Amino acid sequence: MRHLRRAALLALILAALLPGLVTAHAMLLSSTPDVDSTLATLPPAIVLTFDDDLTTDSNYVVVSASGSTVAIGALDPSNAKSLTGPMPALPNGTYEVRWTAISGDDNFVERGSFKFSVARPSVPPPTPTPAASASAAPSLAATPTTEPSPTPAPSASGGTNGGSSTDVLIPIAAMVVVIGGGLAWFLRRRGAA
Repeated sequence: MRHLRRAALLALILAALLPGLVTAHAMLLSSTPDVDSTLATLPPAIVLTFDDDLTTDSNYVVVSASGSTVAIGALDPSNAKSLTGPMPALPNGTYEVRWTAISGDDNFVERGSFKFSVARPSVPPPTPTPAASASAAPSLAATPTTEPSPTPAPSASGGTNGGSSTDVLIPIAAMVVVIGGGLAWFLRRRGAA
């Protein structure tokens, strides 16, 4: 019976202490950017919010895939439960936020990390780029039609003035005249003989 009372008393003491131990550690509640998110546009700031007040020694660093530090955050002066810092102009890639939260209640150090990715369109679809390539296309097309014109004269002139039927009819008419003249000469010679 005595062992049962001691076990019950020990259980009551642990039950009374356990909530205090759990709440004394700062736990990450939310973050901007979200954990494991993919960003098409960058937020103005990186913000980590915890469930307990933090000391001024709390911070975070943002590390690129190559291991270099690209951003640093510190305790938000207006909110003792948040770490914040400006979001830099990050190129596409995966980044890791490594945070250290030191609880203001008991100075317990809690560390953690999470990743996020940046995947912005590499070339936004502005209208000047297609217009520039469209204006470049006629000058490229004009160059080949003027350069090949000495070699294939009939097709080049047909492509530049749009009257390809005239270009075809002139040689045909010339051939008809030559053949007709030759046939008339032949018939006259035959009739003379």
